[in-house]
Parts: sequence; structure tokens; C-alpha cells
Amino acid sequence: MQVREQHMLRFKQFLVDELKVCNEAEAKNRIFFISAREMLDARMKAKGLIHKAYQMDGHQYRAMEFTNFESQFEQIISKSAINTKFEAHQRRAREIVAAMRANIEIVNNVAAKKRESLEEELRSKEEIFKQCYSNWKEFERNAIVEVKRLRAEVHLKVSADFYEEIYRLEAIIDKFDYKFVDEPRFIKDYKK
Repeated sequence: MQVREQHMLRFKQFLVDELKVCNEAEAKNRIFFISAREMLDARMKAKGLIHKAYQMDGHQYRAMEFTNFESQFEQIISKSAINTKFEAHQRRAREIVAAMRANIEIVNNVAAKKRESLEEELRSKEEIFKQCYSNWKEFERNAIVEVKRLRAEVHLKVSADFYEEIYRLEAIIDKFDYKFVDEPRFIKDYKK
């Protein structure tokens, strides 16, 4: 039994510390003490190929451990086969994801640059618009002032001309010697 414990300790160190393929709890399920001869004879006897199987003390415990070994080995082989089968698919999926990530980053960078460009263009257009709006307001104020000035000037001129015409009309009427007759032939003379 002491030899078994020494082997168990050495195998655990090998699997856990040197190979680093498992932890101590998992290592217990990966170390088996079996007798290949006992198991071969036991299987041949079960098939009827031999009559007496080679068996030493503790063979039942070793037989149980061998059954456990077969089960564990089958699981590991199956898992390894699945990993091997899907490894290429997994690698290809990683490549596709990496390519997609690179494309997304490129699109994102281009979009960010375009956004910055458009924001700068918008700021520039807003400045131009503000300047145009300011110029328009200034023009509108000046136009209103000019319209008021022209209106006042025209009003003044028209009023002066109107006053002058009324003043002259009075003088013309005073100088007119004929009596006013509203027949068409006399109106002609009156207009002259």
C-alpha cells in the first residue's frame, strides 16, 4: 500500500505541477492502478476463450478501477474528438468575428470622420447664415429708415407742389374774365 501512495503522489505532481493539465481533485480520476493481465484474462474467461483467469489478491478492486478507467478514457477521447472536430470551425468563427470587428472599426472610424466633417460644415454654414441674417436685418432696418425718409420727402414735395398749384389756381381764377358755362364747347376754352 505504501508503494501505491508513493506512485499516487508522484503521478499527481506530474499531472498537476509539471503538465498542468488538471487540478488535484481531477488528478484522482486520472490515475489508475490496474493489472492488464488480470483484465485480459477476465475478459477472455467471460468470452469462454480460457477456463481459468489470472487473479491476485485485490483483483476485484482493480477490476472496478479498470472499469472506471475505461469510462474516464472514453469520455476524454470523446471530448478530444469533439474538440478536434470543432476546433477548425471555432478557429474560422474567430477569424470571421475578427474580420467583422475590423470592418466595424473601419466603418466606425469613417463614420466618425464624416460626422466631424459634417459638424464642421454645419458650423461654417451656421456662421454664414448668421452673417447673412445679420446683413438682412441691417438692410431691412436701413430700408425702413430710407422708406420713411422718402415718404416724408415725397409728402413734403407733394404738399408743397399741391399748395403751390392751389395758390396759382386762385390767381388764374381771379384773372379769368369769362363766365363759367358747363357746355362742352365752352369747357374747351375754359381749359385753355
